[in-house]
Amino acid sequence: MHCIKYCILFMMTTSSIFCFAQQETVLLPKQQHGYGFAHPYHSLNDSIIVVETGGACRGTRLTYIKRQHIQVYEQHIGTAQKEDFLNIHGNVLYNFNYRSYIDTPFQQTGMVQHTVQTFMDGDIAGKYPFRAVFTYRGSNSPYFSNASDISVQYRQSDMLEKVKYDLRKDADSSLDKGLLENPSKKYVLQQSGNPDSLGSITPFTKGLYREYDSLYAIYAQKRKELDSLEQRSGNKNLVQAIIEAREAKLYKQARSQADSIAQSKHIWDWSKLDGTTGKNKNASKLHPIDSTSGLQNNADSDEAKITKAQDSIYALKRQVVQDENKILLFQKKLTDSVSLVKRNINQLNNPQSVNDYIDKNDTTERSRLSGAQKFLLSVNQIGIGRSWINYSPLTVSNISLNGFNIEMNPGNLYVAAAVGSVNSQFRDFILNNNTAATQSVTLVRLGIGKINKNNWILTMYTGRKALLNTTGINDSAATQQVAGASISTTRVVNKNTSVSLEYARSSYEDAYAPGQLKGLAGRVLNFNMNVNAAWAVNFKSVYPLTNTKIDGGYRKMGEAFQSFTIYATNVKQDAYLFHVNQLLWKKKLTVDASVRKNDFNSPLTAPGYSNASVFTAVQVSLAMPRYPFVSIGYYPSSQLFTGSNNVVYQSWYNTLNAISSYSYKAASLNMTTSAVYTKFYNNQSDTAFSYYNAGSFSLTHSVNLSSFMLQGNLTVTDQALIHLVTMEPLVTYPYKRILTLTGGIKYSRLNHEQTLLGGTAGMSILINHFGTIQFNYDKVYLPSYNGNLLPVDLGRITYNREF
Repeated sequence: MHCIKYCILFMMTTSSIFCFAQQETVLLPKQQHGYGFAHPYHSLNDSIIVVETGGACRGTRLTYIKRQHIQVYEQHIGTAQKEDFLNIHGNVLYNFNYRSYIDTPFQQTGMVQHTVQTFMDGDIAGKYPFRAVFTYRGSNSPYFSNASDISVQYRQSDMLEKVKYDLRKDADSSLDKGLLENPSKKYVLQQSGNPDSLGSITPFTKGLYREYDSLYAIYAQKRKELDSLEQRSGNKNLVQAIIEAREAKLYKQARSQADSIAQSKHIWDWSKLDGTTGKNKNASKLHPIDSTSGLQNNADSDEAKITKAQDSIYALKRQVVQDENKILLFQKKLTDSVSLVKRNINQLNNPQSVNDYIDKNDTTERSRLSGAQKFLLSVNQIGIGRSWINYSPLTVSNISLNGFNIEMNPGNLYVAAAVGSVNSQFRDFILNNNTAATQSVTLVRLGIGKINKNNWILTMYTGRKALLNTTGINDSAATQQVAGASISTTRVVNKNTSVSLEYARSSYEDAYAPGQLKGLAGRVLNFNMNVNAAWAVNFKSVYPLTNTKIDGGYRKMGEAFQSFTIYATNVKQDAYLFHVNQLLWKKKLTVDASVRKNDFNSPLTAPGYSNASVFTAVQVSLAMPRYPFVSIGYYPSSQLFTGSNNVVYQSWYNTLNAISSYSYKAASLNMTTSAVYTKFYNNQSDTAFSYYNAGSFSLTHSVNLSSFMLQGNLTVTDQALIHLVTMEPLVTYPYKRILTLTGGIKYSRLNHEQTLLGGTAGMSILINHFGTIQFNYDKVYLPSYNGNLLPVDLGRITYNREF
């Protein structure tokens, strides 16, 4: 025995954490001991727990903790799920297109194009989100370029959504079934010996469990008292017990009266009189006549006891119901409060608001941000490969970059950088691999302040740029070395209004000193020159009281100014845009209007483009419940066309467009009717497209039946040389979301003389664990430049798989 004691003492003095243990498993919360170790697990069932901490020998400290002071925690040893290092989901898309003939903006027969694209959204270790896109496009067209692109991007918005998702998950943890369990059901399970469910206790839920346990302890105590009282009353119906007691009382009263009559009879029986005393010999064995009053008192006493028990049970039942309602009210408040917390989390829209929320709220350790997450929350974006970058109106804006870019705003420091090749002619289907001009850009931005608030930002850029529209010309002289710098500031007037100002200077290789590259920086910094300067002002404002949004800007530049945003060359130009969006009639009517001049920046615009024309755009939309949606707009549109020098240009003209759509039910059938009218205000010199100065009206009506859908299309096109009517009935049949079949006939009538028939056919097949395959074929007749209808075969095969 002494050896055993010494062994136990040795183990206690040499272990860092030790306790006597039996049966039940618990977790010692660090608030109980505070010695630095995290959450040691112990098995115990003793009233006193001995915990040794601090190491061996003189550093050892013994702590005695009462059993009732230890909170029992659910244990997940060996069952905790570890986040995978890499989580990816997305889709794979393959698309095959065939056109037997095409004439806009160029002519070709038998054109084939293949496109393979993969979107992948993922995260690393469950914390660091990213997006990757892989694209390949190949074609037999001399105009369509074969291209392969890879893009890997980090976006601050994805990180914000990831952190907010974890915070919402923390909020949901307080709604675990241990807190929302019905108290009556929980009590029954406990009385039957079955353990009730216990949720995962975290710092976020600890106080909630404490409140729930307090309410439930009162409820359970009242339930026990009620059960005990009902058991003492024999588990009978108290009303029935009172009736039985009263029946017993009446029976005893009747019996007592009978005994009294018999007793009187015996008293006057002369044969039984005692000769000495003159009394009945059996009188001492008989109950006195007034003994019925004792029976009455006993019966009344039983009834009073039953009535008192009945009143006690009724009172306890009321208390039990009240205590149960308190728990249900607590659960309702908990549900509502968690919903409010989640709504507040959803409104967090920037890193600072997320950090403030985490600092002010007791979230779990799991969702607290790591150092890398805090750093990435200060990064607006990181792009590797093909990215779309947009920095400022006078430097680099809306271009496709193949390289690396980063933009970050930690605290009040703003830093951005970009380097790579530029595909400024982003409509690269008009370029092939042999004639595309090589362009590149390098950019650095430094600033103070927040990018979406008050700031000052210095931007410096350089690179090679195609100053002229040189499509089809593979010549190094087509590109020029460009350099420039700008200083910009953004001022937030109030939460609804902000203004941005920018001043920029630039130069290019052959502007004034041919061949002298070293003079680029000097000309940029030569403030005696104004022809290479530009400035711009932009603003936006929202007026909530009137539901009005206003934005716009003004830009002025000299003829020698160049950047990777503006494509005009050797043109002194001013441009402006003013835009208003107004909601009227309880937000049912939307009016959108703008006026603009020279605000169209396109690499396909004529190089000397400086237009005095002012384009006006107006769009009015009306959306009312149970009424058709109507939208009418008059706005600029663009069209590509090939000039006489085999150069592709982009022209601008106005377009009138009216749309109406209505979904309704008639004769228990769901129907949708849509009408579209379009009018082009352009001339034949503006485009090689046959529909110049043309009008088109389209009407579509669909009927959803129980097993298939019917659709009818009518299109009428009217132009100086062409009047075309096309009618097309379509039938679509879906089968269990696995197979969809579509078929129709196209009827075309040209200039009331020529009639031709075409058709359409399609099939979609969903194969489990493989994906969806779609086949489409169209036989159509399109008008050509000479006013005739030409047959065109259109085919498409699409494969899509989500993973």
